Amino acid sequence: MADDANNYDDHLVESHLNHLTEQLEAQRRKIDEQMNKHIQDIQSLSRQITQQHQNAHTEIYSQREKLSLLDEQISEISESIERQSQYLSQAIHQVIGNLPDIQPEKSNRRKDQSA
Repeated sequence: MADDANNYDDHLVESHLNHLTEQLEAQRRKIDEQMNKHIQDIQSLSRQITQQHQNAHTEIYSQREKLSLLDEQISEISESIERQSQYLSQAIHQVIGNLPDIQPEKSNRRKDQSA
């Protein structure tokens, strides 16, 4: 009878251990599933961040090119304005140089009055 009691106790312990092992395995599977889900989420976020980084880099490069072109255009416009300013200054000097010498009217009137 003692053997039967021991066998029964052993059976209960083994049954309880099997039940605990099954619970642990179920929890491990659940944790594995959660970890795999987290890994997939992290990988997805990593891909999104990489894509956003590439898009931002492309946009920055594009904006730099546009700024370089604008800078070149501004330089060309500035040079053109400088040339036009020089041409205008030369033209003004030519016009002033071609003006006839005009005597002040007062000196002409004095001559008329003395005659």
